Amino acid sequence: MDFQRWRSEWGELLIAAILSFVLYQVNMLVFFCIPLQVLFIRKGDRNLLYACASVFATIVVVTLIRTAQMEDAVFKRGILLTQISLPAFVMAGVIAMDLPWKIRLRTVYKVLAVTFAAGVVSIPFIYLLSRNNGISQFIKAQAESVARIFQTGVEESQGATFAIDVDTLTSYIINILLKSYLFVYFLTVAGSLWIGRSIAARMSGSWARGLRGLRLPDRLIWLLLVSWAVVLVDFLAGIGAFGYAAWNIGAIMLFIYGMQGIGIIQSLLDRRNVSRYLRIILGAGLLALTMWPGVNLVVLIGLPVLGVSELWIHYRKEQEE
Repeated sequence: MDFQRWRSEWGELLIAAILSFVLYQVNMLVFFCIPLQVLFIRKGDRNLLYACASVFATIVVVTLIRTAQMEDAVFKRGILLTQISLPAFVMAGVIAMDLPWKIRLRTVYKVLAVTFAAGVVSIPFIYLLSRNNGISQFIKAQAESVARIFQTGVEESQGATFAIDVDTLTSYIINILLKSYLFVYFLTVAGSLWIGRSIAARMSGSWARGLRGLRLPDRLIWLLLVSWAVVLVDFLAGIGAFGYAAWNIGAIMLFIYGMQGIGIIQSLLDRRNVSRYLRIILGAGLLALTMWPGVNLVVLIGLPVLGVSELWIHYRKEQEE
């Protein structure tokens, strides 16, 4: 057996599949497709499909083994549906982004289209999960654990009895999940694409532009404005499923324009030849501000506003000229 040939053809596929599986098993769902994206860039779509199939098959087998001892059949089906559908949705999104499209689209449009398609396909899955009593019991059990920890902490610090309505907390958790799950899906697919490209570029010795080249089409501003207008209506009156869609779309658009804001800052720093050391300090300071309650709103709102302002102020035009 030619070991060098085997390593060249299958070595990276095996490493990527193992890394992806391990990341998923340690609950790093947002990052588990990054090794698969790096594999696609380096080895092509056939290796990507092989790796995704092997990772998914291994996840299914492990999930079946873990749930084999469960006696509650309803709860067992709910766990199986959740544990199998989540990685399938994410890998399907990454594959859809990487495979060639008949229609030529910008990357941002492709990511939005894949996310929208995932949202439509997820509707029956959400309906099935909502009808599964086992999943409801599981979420309620998690809410009880959170309430118990919080209640114990308050009683120890203040010495007073404190009660939490578990049903209200459970409803709140489900509401948060429905308002953010598509946003998390978008972050996972888009993050895998961007980080995977950056890692692959470094492995090949080339340089990635990062967010400097991110320029959103002007027409996307309407999606931002309309989605947050609907969010406001949902916040004041409550409009059900339309409100959930608006919260997810609004969060996605806010994040995209925030990334454009970071790209503007990077371009301005390039124009002024700011040193790498000072860039690291600025980045760490920006990250620290996002962790500071109250002050983080300045960053979380300021960056998207900076990104939106490029509609009228062309920060990067002088640099290109």
